[in-house]
Amino acid sequence: MKSLRQLFFIVLIVGCTSHQSYCGDTLRFDDRVYEQVLHTPLLEPENEPQGEPIYRLGSNERLVLRFDLLEDDSRELAYKIIHCDPDWRPSTISEYEYLSGFTTDRITEIRHSLNTITGYWHYSLKLPNEQINPSLSGNYLLVVYDVRNEEDLLLSRRFRVVEPLVEIDANAHRATRIEWRNSHQEIDFKVGLGTLNIAQPYSEIRVELVQNGDASRSIKTLKPLTANGKLLDFDLDEGNVFEGGSEFRPLDLRTSRFLTGSIARFEPSDGYHPAVAYLKPDTRTASQRHSARDDLNGRFAVLTYEGRDPHLEGDYTRVEFLFKTSDLFFSHPVYLYGGFRDYRTEAETRLAFEADSVRFTQSLLIKQGYYDYRYVTLAPDGTISTLETEGSHYETRNRYDIFVFWTPPGARYTRLVGHVRRNAGGF
Repeated sequence: MKSLRQLFFIVLIVGCTSHQSYCGDTLRFDDRVYEQVLHTPLLEPENEPQGEPIYRLGSNERLVLRFDLLEDDSRELAYKIIHCDPDWRPSTISEYEYLSGFTTDRITEIRHSLNTITGYWHYSLKLPNEQINPSLSGNYLLVVYDVRNEEDLLLSRRFRVVEPLVEIDANAHRATRIEWRNSHQEIDFKVGLGTLNIAQPYSEIRVELVQNGDASRSIKTLKPLTANGKLLDFDLDEGNVFEGGSEFRPLDLRTSRFLTGSIARFEPSDGYHPAVAYLKPDTRTASQRHSARDDLNGRFAVLTYEGRDPHLEGDYTRVEFLFKTSDLFFSHPVYLYGGFRDYRTEAETRLAFEADSVRFTQSLLIKQGYYDYRYVTLAPDGTISTLETEGSHYETRNRYDIFVFWTPPGARYTRLVGHVRRNAGGF
């Protein structure tokens, strides 16, 4: 019989849509913030800034979780991790089967900000650690909650643990089909099964392709073109194709002492409220040719020119985004989009149209650092696209992750047995 704790995670409460950013105590199995006081969550490899939250089972690699609470007093917070299937649903195995050590622990690395107008408490955590250590490969959800009440949620983050048992030979290139050649990118690959004893590869093996770590830009339905012995061939012409999009737009907030990049002017802090950064007008680029530009493939970095520790000394700035276009009406709503908001289309990132000045605007509180962002549209069926706002080009530099999952016959959980990353664009 399952415990109440297990039932809490197996039964997903439907009541918080993908367009809401703060969901109270409703746990969602994705990257999500549950309280408005929590800002700048970041989960990345310890030795790979801006990397995806992935590490190899049994290695010395670790992930680092960071976030800020914009409150006067610190809180005692705890965390736990939940093993998931490839669709990010809780596995049926118990936490004692996939964890070595304890099942929950407190976050003890807590420090207050230094010399900032906006005061905050900075929390950090490294995984795995002596208290909690995943013992199986697969998808995992990290959940942070108030120590006084396990259902008082603050944060959830996805991460993956890989046991490399297969070989993946991959190539990301310009789409093959004529109608997509100028706008899309194709990822062809082969999976060598090595010593794995797999009788039914079409049912036991499952793959996932992800563009720039964005869960909304993933493909999970691919089947191999051929399965010959120990080799699965995914050299396809459709199904494994992504919009190339455009390079992300940069936002440089590393200092407020001088203007950088896209910032038109600063309104300094009055000592009580954060400074305000007014950006130069962004314009629609959908009809323009590809423009090469270095970016972080949608991610962000907490950085500052002043001070030694940007995570403690980085201040918060109110950023005023401005999107001007002669096309007053798009077919779908327009949103600010990027890893700094978990690639989420929500009320806080939807652009407001100001008819009197013929522009779209949005205002967000953002910590000092370097950020990537785009403008996207959201269709009623949930499709997110850059075709109307930024355009889509085969030359755009993107990062693709390929994951290979294995569910042996009769197994009670799915193993993550392969991962490789390939860069596309710049052709």
